[in-house]
Amino acid sequence: MKITITNELSLEPINLDHKEALAYYLNDIDIFNNTLKIPYPYTLQNAEDWIQQVMKLESLQSLTNNWAIVQKNNGLIGGLGLHQMYGPDSHKDEIGYWVAKPFWNNGIMTQVLRVFCEYCFEHRELSRIEAGVFNFNKASMRVLEKAGFKKEGYLKKCFIKNGRYIDSVLYANVL
Repeated sequence: MKITITNELSLEPINLDHKEALAYYLNDIDIFNNTLKIPYPYTLQNAEDWIQQVMKLESLQSLTNNWAIVQKNNGLIGGLGLHQMYGPDSHKDEIGYWVAKPFWNNGIMTQVLRVFCEYCFEHRELSRIEAGVFNFNKASMRVLEKAGFKKEGYLKKCFIKNGRYIDSVLYANVL
């Protein structure tokens, strides 16, 4: 299955063909600093292990939750996924996303989030999509707002990363 974003951009299920690009782009301290679960350094083995885990779970569920953001001339340039925080049959879910640094500030993630949320509302029967953002990640907050998400709250000590608490800003896109 493929979700078309523009003539140049699409979403496709994560697969082993993406491992080199994942290892290359995710081995970035800035991406590590702005995400919760992506390790640093990020290796080819990290990419392969994660992809295998995703493919196994998605095969068991017969449901794609993790997508590669693919640019026509560059291949994988980012990713997004639903976390199934509330179970596979819930009316709501949480989204996570990243885009490789060479593609920052081009409006790519805003476009992707708009189309992907529409897809989730129409085909996944979701009526609410949440995103938690580290309180210092102003760029991600702007992306969410441009994509139609609304700020709903501020969560103190929501995450722990590198042994320290991080506050989170909660955003939601509601059908």
